[in-house]
Amino acid sequence: MKRSTVYWIIVLFLLPVLLAFSRTPVAWLDETMNLDPAVQWHLYGAYVSKIWPNQGTERVFLAYLPLVEVFHLANLAWLPKTLTAIRLPFLLCFIAGLFTWVCLLESWKLKSGWLLLLVGLLACDRAVFEILRSGRSETLELAILAGTLFAIFKNRMPLAALLAGLLWIAHPKLWALTGILSLFILWKSEGLIRKLRAVVLIAAPAFLWMAWLGFPFEELRAQLLGQSAGHGADGNIVNRIWQHVWHRFMPYYAGQPWVPLLHLLTWWPAWKLMRKYGWDLKALPGLLWMGQDLFWMFILAPHYRYLPPHQLLMYTVWAIWIAEKDWALPYRMRLAMFAVAPLLLFPWASRLAYAFLQWEARDPQAVVNWLNRSLPVNGKTLLIGHSIGHYYLWQRQDTLLDFALEIYPQKFSFNNYAQVYYLGKELPRALSYIKPVATYTLQPPLLPVSLDNRSATYRGLQLYLLPDLKSMEALVGVYRKPYP
Repeated sequence: MKRSTVYWIIVLFLLPVLLAFSRTPVAWLDETMNLDPAVQWHLYGAYVSKIWPNQGTERVFLAYLPLVEVFHLANLAWLPKTLTAIRLPFLLCFIAGLFTWVCLLESWKLKSGWLLLLVGLLACDRAVFEILRSGRSETLELAILAGTLFAIFKNRMPLAALLAGLLWIAHPKLWALTGILSLFILWKSEGLIRKLRAVVLIAAPAFLWMAWLGFPFEELRAQLLGQSAGHGADGNIVNRIWQHVWHRFMPYYAGQPWVPLLHLLTWWPAWKLMRKYGWDLKALPGLLWMGQDLFWMFILAPHYRYLPPHQLLMYTVWAIWIAEKDWALPYRMRLAMFAVAPLLLFPWASRLAYAFLQWEARDPQAVVNWLNRSLPVNGKTLLIGHSIGHYYLWQRQDTLLDFALEIYPQKFSFNNYAQVYYLGKELPRALSYIKPVATYTLQPPLLPVSLDNRSATYRGLQLYLLPDLKSMEALVGVYRKPYP
């Protein structure tokens, strides 16, 4: 298979993703929460968050490390105020990271068949495909990690040091990996001057962020530890291992059962490469993968959405191992690849099929336009509910309007607003006496109702005016628990 054929296959894979990235997924919780500090900065000039429930985020936002927030800050300064425009930079980062990784694999003279297989496994991986354009930090982490590995293998240590510095401010889940990476860069930087330069470049992103905010170390400790408390592993050692091996990969067992199996098998090539090369280049991806895997096993809660950078490392380890062995791709295995390709592509194809078949029902701008027509802002107004309301807030640019997620009502009180609306598909039974003031109506779905309802869309959204404090508390009161 020619190298150009591999690139064309990748392009053909990405083309429908580019066409449908505004439709799948619909606006959702994590995307909205990561976007809010940037929206508040551009609306009010303060780096805060109203929808994060953590104490202190109304003064300065430090509950999440700043990589994805600063990325949003920069993008919102010049991009159109639409969901499509906000997601596009994330998708472009993924594409850049993917092609950077492909270039790295090519430099090891990996045969085209293996290259295509590994790229397909990574790009179609459930965790990777679900987040590659949906506003979580993992998209940026994957792209930066690919760039860091490329820079190290090409002996561009200053660039590698700067990228490692960005990984330090991405997410605490990467700190074991980034610690090993930083030590390796320092070790490979020859001479005192180069080592000092590497230290400065690694520390620069975190230093600049803290300097911008005035070095609020106590707030950082309180908010970051409070947020991390709900995302750590729990139980005894046996339970943590079980959670890591079984529960972290729970969404994979039905559709991609080879992923957890490959995860366990990766310990073999990673260990063998470390034994052979020690603290050297070809052992590095395996060292990073093993260090991070142990850190996640004993410290991190088993959320599968954390996996994209870990999967990149896993397939990098296999790429080095296969290149080392100079394995050919046997004819029978090639036939097997084509036979299992539908299974590999099913998560990708099914999500995109839903996106195109539900095109109208997933149109975010149509919902925002409907809200503009349906929601009068007469005095200070609070809109609670579906995450698409946050994009409406950003487009409206009205300081009289606030948005809240119903599951995080800690910062919002009915008495502070002239009117409170709920945006959702139905109210709790206790509030059934409240009738919608507007309904988002669409043409009947193309799919049978039973299939159409299996996938989230904006179909059936309704706007309710909550008449009093009692009705608001009936909606959100159950979520008003104290938050660290």
